[in-house]
Amino acid sequence: MLRVRHDEPGGFEALIDLYWCRLFGRFFRRLGDRQEAEDRVQDVFLRIFRHRRRYQPQARLSTWNFHLAANGARNATLLESC
Repeated sequence: MLRVRHDEPGGFEALIDLYWCRLFGRFFRRLGDRQEAEDRVQDVFLRIFRHRRRYQPQARLSTWNFHLAANGARNATLLESC
C-alpha cells in the first residue's frame, strides 16, 4: 500500500492482484450476484485509490481494505432496499 500511496509504478496493480479474489468472494457471498460483486470490488479499489494518501501504516492493510469492503456492501444493501 505504501507503493500505492507514493504512486510507484505497478503498486496499484500489485494491490489488486493481492486482494481482488478475497474481496470478490466476500461480496459474492453477501450479495449472491456475480456482476454486483464485481461492481462492488471495483468500487472498493476506486475508494482505495482515491484515499491512498490517507492510509496510515499503523493498521493492517487487510483491515483497512475489508473495512472499505464492508462499507461498500452495506451501501449496496441500502440501495437495494430503496
